[in-house]
Amino acid sequence: MGILDVLIPLTASSSVEVAGNAAAALGNLSSKADDYSAFVAVWQDPAGGLEGYLARFLQSDDTTFAHIAVWTAVQLLESGDQAIDSAIRNSATLLPLIQRLAHEGADGTAGESTDAGGSDGDPDDLDGGDGAAEIRALAASALQLIADDVHSAAGHSAIS
Repeated sequence: MGILDVLIPLTASSSVEVAGNAAAALGNLSSKADDYSAFVAVWQDPAGGLEGYLARFLQSDDTTFAHIAVWTAVQLLESGDQAIDSAIRNSATLLPLIQRLAHEGADGTAGESTDAGGSDGDPDDLDGGDGAAEIRALAASALQLIADDVHSAAGHSAIS
């Protein structure tokens, strides 16, 4: 049993702290991996797999959870791993959620954070504490990476 097999079920914990910490660990691992085959191996299982975790967090009313998930998706897409790129690009579940986050109104209709931390006055906070602008930007980056990958694949097949 690998670390991803342990972390993914923890993202569904009823404890917000456990779920958030497990998700943050997955995100950090996704940004540092040299080999993404372990992420591909857990795409569907255990407990709904990586895809299920991302979907739950992308549609969460907690902006911290949505931020972690969209940031993780960007990290996975930036990896350049064809199998994980394909899994995300071909997910009928994830794409609409990422598109929704990228296009949500600037009025903050994305849902309030249920994170007790809220705004801490951080000057790097883009929009007064709810993080919606940063989530929109990350989601737009994910969509751009997906579009670039589709165009790149089309260009390679046209050359071949």
